Formats: sequence, structure tokens, C-alpha cells
Amino acid sequence: MSETPQHLDRLFLSVGAMKAGTTWLHRQLAGHPGIHFSPEKEIHYFADPKGRSYMSLAGRLDRYQRVVRNLTPERLNPHVQRNLAWYADRYLAPRVDDAWYRGLFDMRPPRKSDTAWAADFSNLYAVLDDAGWDHVARIAHQVRAIYTMRHPSERLWSNLKFSYEFSGRMAELEYLDEATIAKYFDDAAVLAHADYAGTVAGLCARLGTDAAFFFFEDVRARPLETLRRIEGFLDLPEHQYRQDALEARINPSREMGVPAAFAERAELIRVEQVARLGDLGLQVPQSWHIPLGE
Repeated sequence: MSETPQHLDRLFLSVGAMKAGTTWLHRQLAGHPGIHFSPEKEIHYFADPKGRSYMSLAGRLDRYQRVVRNLTPERLNPHVQRNLAWYADRYLAPRVDDAWYRGLFDMRPPRKSDTAWAADFSNLYAVLDDAGWDHVARIAHQVRAIYTMRHPSERLWSNLKFSYEFSGRMAELEYLDEATIAKYFDDAAVLAHADYAGTVAGLCARLGTDAAFFFFEDVRARPLETLRRIEGFLDLPEHQYRQDALEARINPSREMGVPAAFAERAELIRVEQVARLGDLGLQVPQSWHIPLGE
């Protein structure tokens, strides 16, 4: 492995929220010459710098195996070969540390600018503590971050549906009981990621004007305008995006009725977040004032 610099010059983070359009943003921005993603979209390094869970070798091997599982000889083009080399030479290195993280961005494709932002999209960064943000500051000379929020109740329901679908348990959603719903809403991680206002306040305190905030509803209604705003935030020139890609929906969850007990618990979070975000000076989309299912 070649020697890596002691710091990244510029680091661009997207910190969530889950099920709020971050995968769509990643696919659009990956084509911009001024933004360089590693082949693995969600690195999660700052959420697990000691490699105990997400960054363990077993966890990284599992993600690598997902990549290669569906490969065929016909799909093994130079781009895919370069990505596989990245996994072998960078991502799957036994030791995880700051040099490892910086090295993830070394293998930059020729089309990327020498001054491109290193980009790391991880929803787990929405709940980083002060030590986590101190770590981020040590990695890069300049850090900018975006945070995308979605109607609180709709995002909670979408996230639950996605988790059931991902684990092959979609049929169970038809029979959610109140105990299961209560367990979901009592989960500390669920509540932490639902606390938009807490994340916004933390980003403002740590990054000031180097943090920018977006709403999923605006991204869907005005996709190109959103991308132009991000380009301006990162001091990048405008890029030509494909129209069909702008209109694409990524990982849509299945439409189904919302259990009354779920809507009731989600409503408490919606009301609180709308009020607290307003206190922070953010004007939420009009749809946020409507309860889930109405």
C-alpha cells in the first residue's frame, strides 16, 4: 500500500437521516468530478474507529461478499476491476485506523479532480458524540456536512418497513402488535435518529456554516435545485446530471396501511420535532404539519 497523507484536504460528509434520500444523493453526486466516493458508500469509520462492530474485519468481509455475490464475467469491466482492487488493497486491510481511513480515498479515478472532496455518507454520523466530531476534525483540514430530514412519522414508518424487508420478514408487518410497536419506539437508537433537532443543533455547534440542511420532500420535488445547492455549498462548478437519474426513486418501500398504535407514537415525535426545528430557525415543509396517514 502506498504512503498516504497525514490529513485529507477536504472531507464531505452526509450524516443522514436514514430513509431520507441519501442513497439517491450518493448516486447523483458520485458522477461529479469534484466529489470522490470510495466504492463502499457507507464506511461508518467515525462511528466505530476501533473496529469492534461495523468496522470489524468480519463486518467488512460481509459487505465485500455482498458486492461480489452477483458478479458475472460479463460485468467484470475495468471499473469493477478497479473497485475490487480497492477492496483487496484498502478496505480489507487487517488494521483499521486513521491512516487506513485516509487510504480509502487514494485510488482516485482519472476523471476526478485533484482537489475533489473525499465523500463519506453514513447515517450513523448523525448521532456522533463530541469525541467523534473531534476525531473527524483531526482527519481533515476542511470538513463540510449535510443532513437531510424527512417527515418524522413517515421516515419512522419507512425505516421500519425497510428493516423488515431487508431481513425477509415483510409478512410480519401485517400483524404488528402493540408490544412490538412499543419496543420499536423504546429503542434508544431509533429515538436518537428521530431527534432531528438534536442533530441540527449539534452540527451547528460543531461546524457552523460548514453544515447545511435539506428536506427529503424538497429533494424529491426539486432534485436539480437540490444538487445545485450542494454544489454551491461545496464551492463546485455545475455538473450535467442525467434527467432519468434525477427522476429515479431509490429503494422505495412497499405501500401499506399504518397501524393506529404506530401512528399514535409517531405523532408525538412529529409534533416535538416540528416545534424544536422551528425554534432552531428551520422552516419545515408544509406536509410535516399533517399527521401520518391523514
